[in-house]
Amino acid sequence: MPFDSIIDDSAVIDSTVTGSATATVRLQPLDWRAVLAADVPARRPLLEPILAAGEIAVLRGPRGAGKSLLALHLAIALARGGGKVLGWRVSGGGRRVLFVDGVLPLAVLRDRLAALADDTGGKAPAGELHVLSHETQARVLPDLATPEGRAEIADLARNYDVIVLDSMMPPGRGASARAAAAWSAVAGWLRDLRRCGTAVLVVEGDRARGLPWLEAVADTVIALSRPKGHEPDEGARVEVRVVKSLRAHGPALAPFEASLAVNGGTACWQRESLRGPTPAEVWELHVQGLSIRRIAARLGLSKSKVHRWLQAEETAHLARLHAALSRARPRREVPAADAAPPPVPASVAVPPVPPTAGPDPQLERFAFHLGRNDIPRALAVFGWSWRKLVPWLDAMDKMRPAVPAPAVEPYRIAA
Repeated sequence: MPFDSIIDDSAVIDSTVTGSATATVRLQPLDWRAVLAADVPARRPLLEPILAAGEIAVLRGPRGAGKSLLALHLAIALARGGGKVLGWRVSGGGRRVLFVDGVLPLAVLRDRLAALADDTGGKAPAGELHVLSHETQARVLPDLATPEGRAEIADLARNYDVIVLDSMMPPGRGASARAAAAWSAVAGWLRDLRRCGTAVLVVEGDRARGLPWLEAVADTVIALSRPKGHEPDEGARVEVRVVKSLRAHGPALAPFEASLAVNGGTACWQRESLRGPTPAEVWELHVQGLSIRRIAARLGLSKSKVHRWLQAEETAHLARLHAALSRARPRREVPAADAAPPPVPASVAVPPVPPTAGPDPQLERFAFHLGRNDIPRALAVFGWSWRKLVPWLDAMDKMRPAVPAPAVEPYRIAA
């Protein structure tokens, strides 16, 4: 096992000493230097950035959101090797994958497998993809709530690099204490699979009682949700968010919208960036005259957040307005004696001074009403609106002459 190098065999207590039926293991706190020096196997990515060898990923979502469909496509991609699926890169060649399905009818599973497999362009998977369906067995599938069921699935998992468990978790019926014990045992069993180097993808509904146990031991948690305004006739269209990741971070985990397009019997997932509202969009709706409440309802934001973004935009426009006022006010007449430029060496070229724009009467009137820096009141008195003021500020910025760089005479070192 991967971590046997940091486990001391002398920590095993003989059962004859303890009086218990089985041997127990003494707890061994490690010095931090021993942890740094431990021989931990290097991470072997399988599906970057969400899954690697010896990691546990949980794919959860509401009923009918497309969890099983997406999990089956991921299993096919891992068995095929190489390429990308939904922007996630499949590392290395084909893997040995076991897909365990405990709910889908065999006919539906066959149709989905045929549609998704055609997406490979007729290329057979380089690895192995085996399917364990509840309808192809002479008996029911093992119950993970029992030690015997967990041991049977673990025995199968030793022959595969990746195992996908779709709707195989304990249902959680019965007494709450008994259900909690079953889920706790499943979480410990998943940790044992991780120690053996097997990658596990668990597919479960977001209303499962034992979901906190699964997410606690998972390295990655992927949450699916239905987009706003989704209709059943649109097919599989879902928002994908990575809500937990112990190793990856950054733009690779950005949320996106996935939709399944079927063309001629071939299914293919498509990815579209899921970008949230921006302060610029909030400001544009504010300029159009929408209230804070209507902006928050349209963009799916809280009213306090809309208010904060609007205050920040008004502060930025106020700074631009003061800069425009300072440029447009007439300058004080400079005496002739002071206006004479200092002598400049003949070797230094003096750029021409751009002409200054004259004062704007409208701007001077607006500056009179802006004595207290209250933009809304000045706009109301002057009869302007943000819709007129912002383009006017943009035009003033474009008319602003470029400030020439000061001419600096090169420094000469005396001989």
